[in-house]
Amino acid sequence: SFSFGLAAFSLVREEAAMAWILEHMEDADFDAPMTSESGGSAVKFDDESISMLMAMGFSRNQAELGLKNTNGNLERAADWLFSHADELDTLMESASQETSAAGGQPPPPP
Repeated sequence: SFSFGLAAFSLVREEAAMAWILEHMEDADFDAPMTSESGGSAVKFDDESISMLMAMGFSRNQAELGLKNTNGNLERAADWLFSHADELDTLMESASQETSAAGGQPPPPP
């Protein structure tokens, strides 16, 4: 079933994340905030995550907004999108205005 697949997908991602943390926890910049290596251009999300959210009925832009608001976490993005379903149009418009005000670049994370 889809929920089993999503849970298995989430578990694989969690294991990969934990492996990365254990491998890099002694790095000097481990606690430093993440920065974009692409010179501040728009964040690129995993196409598979976007496709899964689109399969749930969300548009590509809504899927990207959900992932942006949950640091790329697919399961949390789905929950966030469903929780904000009534206000997605307003949130999409606000995000678009913030990007335009920042000179075409997304605002820095809080």
